[in-house]
Amino acid sequence: MKFQLSAALLVKYQRFSSVDEGQAACVTGGMLRSPSAGPHGFSLVDALVASLILAIAIASLAQLIISATTANAVAGRLTIATLLATEKIEELRSAPSPSTGGAGTDSPRPGFTREWSLSGIPPAPASLALVQVAVRTHATETRMFAVTRQSGP
Repeated sequence: MKFQLSAALLVKYQRFSSVDEGQAACVTGGMLRSPSAGPHGFSLVDALVASLILAIAIASLAQLIISATTANAVAGRLTIATLLATEKIEELRSAPSPSTGGAGTDSPRPGFTREWSLSGIPPAPASLALVQVAVRTHATETRMFAVTRQSGP
């Protein structure tokens, strides 16, 4: 029975491989091996093909890690910029008497520039003001807007 199974595998292997008529596939312990591998292991070509496949897989993973690290750094800068903008909006909104027409610039952290302005909203009541804050870093800009009450003259 074992001989018949091995013979059937040999016939199937020869049918689907590029083995010449004069060569025979090596069937050892139920495992098929390439004819060039011999009875003791794999050939140099087999090892090179396996190494190439492994190198391609590792290169793909390295590229994925680089992309993830870059995206994480951009997300971190965006989060900090959003927090800085929110902080300035809350500071301007909580001021005892924010005046319309106020503007300014500062650098709250290295690499971040924050600009803000306080202006009236023409169709709205005179007691409302628009607060605009823009935080710039490297190649990104985060803008936030808020409406606040201002003290009238």
